[in-house]
Amino acid sequence: MKTLRTIVLSFFLIAFLLGSQSLALPGQNTTTQANTLTELFKQVQKHTDLCEREFSIDISKSLYSKQIEQSLLNDILVQNGVISMACRSTLKSSYVNLKFYNMRYSSGKRCAYAFLSDDMEMLNDEELLLLKTAKQITDSFEGEPEEIEKQIHDYICDNVEYNNAGNDTQTYHQATGAILEGIANADGIADAFYLMCTLKGLGVMCVAGTAEVNDGIVVKWIWNAVKLGDKWYMTDVTLDEIQIITSYLWYNLGSDMMSADHTWPDYIPVTMSEKTFQSDRFITVNSMQEMEQYLIDTLESKPVRVSFLMVDTHLDYETIETMIKKVMDHYWDEHGVAQCIANYKTNACEIILIYADRLI
Repeated sequence: MKTLRTIVLSFFLIAFLLGSQSLALPGQNTTTQANTLTELFKQVQKHTDLCEREFSIDISKSLYSKQIEQSLLNDILVQNGVISMACRSTLKSSYVNLKFYNMRYSSGKRCAYAFLSDDMEMLNDEELLLLKTAKQITDSFEGEPEEIEKQIHDYICDNVEYNNAGNDTQTYHQATGAILEGIANADGIADAFYLMCTLKGLGVMCVAGTAEVNDGIVVKWIWNAVKLGDKWYMTDVTLDEIQIITSYLWYNLGSDMMSADHTWPDYIPVTMSEKTFQSDRFITVNSMQEMEQYLIDTLESKPVRVSFLMVDTHLDYETIETMIKKVMDHYWDEHGVAQCIANYKTNACEIILIYADRLI
């Protein structure tokens, strides 16, 4: 399995894009005025949707309070912008200036906003190329929403290399790195997934929190949530991508399985499904012995991928490898199994079987 290094990231949490708005270029510091709290919240929403790195809003002294400032950060900025974004208030003679800064630019979000608002003029040349390329990729994806999502998931896993080293232009943090350069970190992969799902009409958002990776190391992380039917499910394309063979251990999970190794804020603007989508794809077992026996019993049908959910036990790769070796030594030659690969998470694993007479 590929190794993840400890990561310290700035994360954005994207909710829903609003309608067409006038453009301020990324990084441009704009100042507007708000006369009511409703106007204030709408303007902050607009600026974050447009990925402005800095912006200011003047409000009357009677409207301002520290609670309002904190509410803006928690309820809007964290839900729609970057967790590391900050707000600084400055008292003037007759008003209070609220300055918001440190928001990370998101090429995927800007392209999605331009697409939904049908405003290509807001994009620069690189963003236009990104949107054009993403559309060319996704135009061939067809089927039901979950089938389209799986095609997007698999495309990213097959064509984007995970890399957390970063670069001078920060494209690794954006859909630009994932789609145009084929290399990105968790930020960029989630941003690309967001853009591609938006282009296909899927309800999608980015979720920021923590993830347990590298045998117990907990790091700040970003992944996605997708709406299927009337429920929201979580998908971590990055963790699925870094496995030796594309994994579905972090694909369309409910809080029942995602919470085993991910945490997220309780003020996310939607409620995640408690149950994993098509949860019957995981065979529930109570012990490694049960897992081993199920594999032995099912070998006759030549399964390609068998996914297990372990009850009340944390899995580790060494134990899984020991079980696989034991089964291979005694049973798999007669069934033509040439190789076996295991992907695993805290409470689940996939056993992927490669047969001598056919490919996966």
